Amino acid sequence: MKKAFCIALAVIVPLMGQTTVVPPARIGITGTVRLTLKDAIEKVLANDQALVIARIDRGEAVLNLTGAKGVFDPRAGLTAARTRAVTPVGSATSSISRLRVKVPIANSRS
Repeated sequence: MKKAFCIALAVIVPLMGQTTVVPPARIGITGTVRLTLKDAIEKVLANDQALVIARIDRGEAVLNLTGAKGVFDPRAGLTAARTRAVTPVGSATSSISRLRVKVPIANSRS
């Protein structure tokens, strides 16, 4: 019994001088949310700045490779074409402008 009393005293005495410390409330945190492990991992990976930078670097590398292949280089080419236009005559008066008539000029000395 004396041994049990000494053990209990050794455990209880150090706890008598201690008070329970409550951590201060965090600013902006108003409540609690229950998350699954999968949700927590997804949120951490979505907000990880190193991963965001790695995604941007990967996209930049793809664009650099596309540019290196010469996709954006100007290309020269030649296309030849020939057209012929014929204007149809729709009336008898429209052809008068093409008609040349020689009209004798009267001599004004007489």
